[in-house]
Amino acid sequence: MTDLPEATPAQIAALKLQVPDIANHINDFQISTLAANMTFELAPSVTVGFHLNELVQDGQVTEENLVAVVRAIRISLLGPSMAAQIDGAIGAQGYAVKSVFAGDDSPSFAYSVGLTGTVGFELISMAGMDHQLNAYMVSEYAELAKAGEVIEDERSDLVELSSLPGHGLRTKCVPVNASAAMETHICEVRGEVERVYQILVADKHNLFPDEEGYEQAFLQPCLPAPENPATH
Repeated sequence: MTDLPEATPAQIAALKLQVPDIANHINDFQISTLAANMTFELAPSVTVGFHLNELVQDGQVTEENLVAVVRAIRISLLGPSMAAQIDGAIGAQGYAVKSVFAGDDSPSFAYSVGLTGTVGFELISMAGMDHQLNAYMVSEYAELAKAGEVIEDERSDLVELSSLPGHGLRTKCVPVNASAAMETHICEVRGEVERVYQILVADKHNLFPDEEGYEQAFLQPCLPAPENPATH
C-alpha cells in the first residue's frame, strides 16, 4: 500500500454534514482522508468520528486541529509501508533520506536514516524552505561519507550559486548534539545513533549563519554542539 483509499462521495457528504464549513479549513485530499476513516481509533474507544463531534461541540474546528487528525491517521496507517520503503533504501544504498515539509514558522528539513550502520553517523540539513535542497544535500554528503571524504571540510562544488556566477555554493558539516537532534528532528532511526552532523548551507550571498551579513530570512536553525566534542 502506497497511499490511503479515497472516500466515496457519500462518505464525504456525511462528513460535511457532521462538520459544517470543514471545506473552509482543509483541502479535498485531507477531507477524503477523514471521510474514509471515520471509524479509525485515535485512542481506545475514541474514533475519528467521535473526536470530530467533540471538536464541533467544543467550537474547536480549526485547521490545526483537523490537520492533526489527518496526520495521526496517515502516520498510523502508512507507517508499515513507509518503514519498508526506508529499509529497502538502506539495504540498497546504505542509507535512506527522509524529508519533512515546512511548517508555518519552521523550515523544511531532511535527514538520513540508517547511515550510522554504514559510516557511523547521521546527517541533517535544515536550509531555508526548500525540502528538495535539503534532501539533495543529505544524499550528496552521505555519498561523500561513503567514499571516505572528510565531510567537515568546507566545499563549494555541490551547487552552482546563481546569484554569484562562477561561484559554487559553500557548504560544510558540523557535529551537533545527537540527543537534541533526535528529540526535535530525527524521529526515524535504525540502531543506536551517537553521532549527528548538520549540513550548513550558505545563503544567496554565500554566507554561513555565523557570518556577518547572513540573510536572516533564509531560515536555518542551528542545532546545539555536542556535549563532548572529543567523540567526533
